[in-house]
Order: sequence, then structure tokens, then C-alpha cells
Amino acid sequence: MLFSIIIPTYKRHSDLIACLDKLAPSKQAGATLTADLGLVEDSADSIQYEIVVSDDGDVSETREKIGERAAWTRVVQGPRKGPAANRNNAVVHSKGKWLAFTDDDCLPSENWLKSYAEAITEETFVLEGQTITDSPSIGIFSQAPTNYEGGFLWSCNMVFRKDIFDELGGFDEEFPFPHMEDVDLRVRLEKSKGQYPFVPEAIILHPQRIQKPGWTQAKRTESNFYFAKKHEMSLYNAGFGLKFVVRVPLKRVFKEKFGLQTFEYLFRLAFQWAALLPLSMYWKFKYKI
Repeated sequence: MLFSIIIPTYKRHSDLIACLDKLAPSKQAGATLTADLGLVEDSADSIQYEIVVSDDGDVSETREKIGERAAWTRVVQGPRKGPAANRNNAVVHSKGKWLAFTDDDCLPSENWLKSYAEAITEETFVLEGQTITDSPSIGIFSQAPTNYEGGFLWSCNMVFRKDIFDELGGFDEEFPFPHMEDVDLRVRLEKSKGQYPFVPEAIILHPQRIQKPGWTQAKRTESNFYFAKKHEMSLYNAGFGLKFVVRVPLKRVFKEKFGLQTFEYLFRLAFQWAALLPLSMYWKFKYKI
């Protein structure tokens, strides 16, 4: 059973090294890393894998940073068109029948690949694993995707049969900002193939990251409008509305200890709301929603 682990990256060398350390030949239980899958027989009785890193930055710098510590990793030049295109590019360079996706800042558990392999049957076309995060919270600005019960298909922890991924056309590279691409892939998959199993034992830890409200967060909302137009659904169902723009962010204020960060958060959030007013009107016109 041949897996190609797909990792997009861009100027996060320390995070990437930590991720690769978890995927080292001695770290994945029951799996064998091979440098040349073309020489390996595809047997259901063995778990073998390669790692393909698609780098939207400087490939030579990344190879130098990785060095001998992860010399078994294949690093290829990314198209420099964002994470969706970066993932697709890694798939093009992959050789395995099964594509195991994660991100450069994620930490796979030692049974990650083994758990996926044990869940694969003749009917399997896609699997999703459990995504957890570190705790406690690092503050009001901290965010991380989690998936404890399934149904999200986050791109940081999922497995696709390669022919199905190709049939769907991979990730949509036309999203205006890196946001909603994995949701779009999930919707297209469910329309085409139906539901898929959740493998809770296939655990990925996604560290919390700082993500502050403001102009950047306002601009990335255009991807929600693109998504709504593409799938002919309401903006609310595409993740845009008072619930997502106002109520959900404000709930964070009451979950954290009140302090100076709270004032900064509220100020940035107010600025984001102000920016979204004209932007949303323009996007409605642009996408004819």
C-alpha cells in the first residue's frame, strides 16, 4: 500500500522540520519510508510511503535548512500561486496510489498512516482523520482548525485515492484568497461520490496560530462569495452572515480573560466590519449574487 504524503510549504522552515521529524522513517508505526516508490511492489500487506513537499518559496534554501535531518524528503518547486496550487503541484510529483494530505505546521501522530491504512477497504475512496489542537488557548487571537467527529475534510488531515482526486480536478486554484478551498473540495466530493468514513485514530495536532481581525481577514472573505456563486448557494450557507461576521467573533471576547488584548481585538474587529461593508457590496455585484 503506497502513500504519498503531500505537504505544501512557504517560508516556514522550523515548522516544516518539526512536521518532517514526526514523519521520519522510525516515527511512523508499521510504515516504511522509501526514496523510490517506483521500485516497490504495491502490496496490501505493507505500508510504504514517500513525502513530497511543494515549496512556494526558495527550494534550495528549504533543502539547505532541512539538510541531512530529512534528506529522504522530496522537495519540489511550487507554482507560487497559493496553497491550493501548491498542493496540486505536489500531487503531480507523487507516485503513490493514496494521497495523505497534511500541512507544514502540523504534527502527525505515530499511528497516523497505520490508522489510515487499516481503515482502507476495496470501497474506500476518501478518508478523514481527527484534527486536534494544543491547549490551553494562547490568547484571544489564537485559532486552529479542529475535527473531533468528522464531516469537515480539512486539508491538513485527509487521504484521497489518487484517481478520485484527479477525477475531481484537485483543489480549485481560482479562489481569490487561500480560504474555503478544502470546503469546496468536500462539497464537490459529496456531490459526486457521497459520504466517506472518519478515522478518529488518524490524529494530527494542529498548533494554534495568531490570526488577528483586520484588513487581511476582510479581504479573504471574498472567497466565501466565490464559493457561493460557484455552488449556487446562499451567502449564509457559504459562511457569510451576521452569525459568522459578528456573533462568532464576539463570543471569543467572553471566553478569554479581559485585558489589553481584548481592546485590540475589538478595535481590529470594528475595522474589519467597516471594511466588509463596501467590499461585500462590490463582491455581490462582481459575482452577481
